[in-house]
Amino acid sequence: MDSGAPLGSKAPIWIPDLRATMCMICTCEFTLTWRRHHCRACGKVVCQSCSSNKHRLDYLKNQSARVCDQCIVKLQQNADEAVPAAVSPSGKSSTGAFSSVLISIPSGRKQKKIPAALKEVSASTENSSMSGYLHRSKGHKKPWKRLWFVIKNKVLYTYAASEDVAALESQPLLGFHLKEERADQMLQFKLYHKHTLFYIFKADDAPTAQKWMEAFQEATVL
Repeated sequence: MDSGAPLGSKAPIWIPDLRATMCMICTCEFTLTWRRHHCRACGKVVCQSCSSNKHRLDYLKNQSARVCDQCIVKLQQNADEAVPAAVSPSGKSSTGAFSSVLISIPSGRKQKKIPAALKEVSASTENSSMSGYLHRSKGHKKPWKRLWFVIKNKVLYTYAASEDVAALESQPLLGFHLKEERADQMLQFKLYHKHTLFYIFKADDAPTAQKWMEAFQEATVL
């Protein structure tokens, strides 16, 4: 959406459902029963608890539509600024007399608690030395998982998807070392701390694997 356009004046670009595994506001995880919803104002993927309000949107010809908790505040502020103050019989002005008053209905669902340190770096963080999808295994004969990784300030952050707003885990890389090997025609690299194997990684192609290895090696030393 055009950053210069007022919120709600143009249709937002929707973030695909499958690219967000958790609410982009409260970070609770989505399940079969706790479904994804899109904010019609900004396009973020949010949960029911964080999108229980509706507001009229210009691009929908002033029809009411679901909006997230962050957008409802901005939309109400914009509405208050656009409506001139109404003067009451007592002579006192009442600003925003015609703006909508919407109440968020608590869902009763507990939000997932994520350590503050993991919420400081989003999956789309800038200034990272490397970011992207890798396949990761916790050891030989262990299952592989495709996850989104970000290396920043010599710390490896792990996310379920590239649009997630909080990391699943973080691992400082200082003191670790890599070992490279080929298996099933695929270039793999293993992350060790002293003699303990932590993870095995593989990329979709050799050039990408090489870039990741260089980023890991740079992050493991001062």
